[in-house]
Amino acid sequence: MAEGPLQRATCARCKRPACVCYCSSFPAKLLRTERTHVLVLQHKHETHRRAAISSVPVLTQTLANVRLVTVDDDCDCSPGVSDDLDECLYNGGDATIDAAFVLFPDDRAQPLESTCDKAKSIGESKRVLLIVIDGTWREAKKIARRNRQVWEQAARSWEARGASFHYVCLGNEERIDGARARRSIYGDLRREPMEGCMSTLEAVASALYVLEPREIRQILHDSLLRAFKAKVSIQERYQEQGRVAKLKQYGGISKAKAVEMKRLERQQQQLQVKVEP
Repeated sequence: MAEGPLQRATCARCKRPACVCYCSSFPAKLLRTERTHVLVLQHKHETHRRAAISSVPVLTQTLANVRLVTVDDDCDCSPGVSDDLDECLYNGGDATIDAAFVLFPDDRAQPLESTCDKAKSIGESKRVLLIVIDGTWREAKKIARRNRQVWEQAARSWEARGASFHYVCLGNEERIDGARARRSIYGDLRREPMEGCMSTLEAVASALYVLEPREIRQILHDSLLRAFKAKVSIQERYQEQGRVAKLKQYGGISKAKAVEMKRLERQQQQLQVKVEP
């Protein structure tokens, strides 16, 4: 009986092939936030088509207080769709959480830091739910717009029990320790749609720097970025190795260029055959 092709060894923790494993960049154990529970609404394409470069696996392997909900193509996040959503967000949400923040830059969103400063209900001892949307810009907008009405209903339910519900953004001028936010760590690995955009992980890291107590916020922020930088760097190096190997295979040119040259060569041969007496 013929044996099937050998499968590449896969890391048990990061679920990546051993050649692109980045687990050495993770903290020794999952870091626990003091105030913030993170709820990620992730479009399903991120878990399949873009798994190799998604930032969310790094987030869930670094932080303990993260829940991940996969969103289908219809982008429906209504009550009854997910047990995690029902528990965290609907029916007044988790009674132990005092405020919810939907992190998405639409026309309702206010800067997170100023929102926290203004909201009297958000004190140092309060627990908060940070809701982030993961996907392409088009997918994220669809999720936000598709659920606008049900989230407004959820906001009224939160307010009825004395909690608060906010739509927030980070903005292009978000600063960490006085330094203006730089280009996304993704670089050229994944092109962002416009200046100032960042990965889901980077957005969460910046939000935690605002929401978490001073004594741990820097550790959380830096640990997330360190692990994500490692993943991006390893993936870039692997892709470059593949590009160089392909150039070598096709005589120093790209595969597309080699195919085009072969096509032109065949055309030339056919023309020569036709003109022969």
